[in-house]
Amino acid sequence: MKNKAEGSLFVSAVLLLLWAGVMLAGQITYYHVRAVSYQELIQQDEAQALKNLALANNIKDGERQKYNLGSVTRSNTKCQVVLHNHKSFEYTVEFEE
Repeated sequence: MKNKAEGSLFVSAVLLLLWAGVMLAGQITYYHVRAVSYQELIQQDEAQALKNLALANNIKDGERQKYNLGSVTRSNTKCQVVLHNHKSFEYTVEFEE
């Protein structure tokens, strides 16, 4: 009888550890996905800010302006923003000449 009780206790402990491991892996995955999505939002906001800064500085057609976060290049009605991590964003804007 003692042997069966020890076996049940061992199986219960293994199942509890397995359950805890699955819960931990799920939480790590969930928070990793949230962190990545927040990073993407931050990069979009930085690119939008650089585009607005270039517009405020009256960027000319074919001109490239460099900033601390990246660079902005104008081509006709498009502004291409390239951040320092090589992530690229393109915006269509109306320029006042």
